[in-house]
Amino acid sequence: MATRGIIARRTADGWEGRYHHWDSYPAGLGKALYDRYQQLKSIKAMTKQLIDDHPAGWSTIVCCDWSHEPGFIENSRDWLGTTAKDRPQCYCHGDRHEPEQLMTSDDTDTWCEYCYVLYSAGMHDYMDILASRSAGWEVVETVCLDGPEPAWDQLG
Repeated sequence: MATRGIIARRTADGWEGRYHHWDSYPAGLGKALYDRYQQLKSIKAMTKQLIDDHPAGWSTIVCCDWSHEPGFIENSRDWLGTTAKDRPQCYCHGDRHEPEQLMTSDDTDTWCEYCYVLYSAGMHDYMDILASRSAGWEVVETVCLDGPEPAWDQLG
C-alpha cells in the first residue's frame, strides 16, 4: 500500500506542489528530499527539478540514483538496462505521459498523508513536514536542510 505525499513550495497563500505516490513518510520521502538538497544545495534547483520540470508528479524519488534521467519505467528494466528502482520515476516522462496535476493548500481531498514544503528563510533553507489530520494540514516538524540530518524514523 502506498503512503502518498506532496512535494511543495511556499506561495503567498499557502503552498503548491506535485503528487508523490510511494513511501512518502518522513523516513522515505523526507530523507530523499534532504539527501537531494545535500547534492544540490539549492531550494530553487530542487523546486525547479521536482515541481516545475515534472508537472505530472512522481511515482517515487526514494532510493533513486539522480545520475539517471527521470522517467517512468513500465517494465522492470528499460532498453539501457536501468532498473525502475535506479531511476527517479516521474509520471510525465518515460513510459507515462500524464497531464499536469498541481496540488495546493486549498485542496481539501488530496488523499495524501504527508506534504513537504520547501522554502528559504533568512540564511537557511527549510522543509516543513505536514501531516494530514482531520482538521487539515498540521506541521509536525521543520527541518533545517543546512543542518544535521534528523532521526527520520522519529518524525511524523
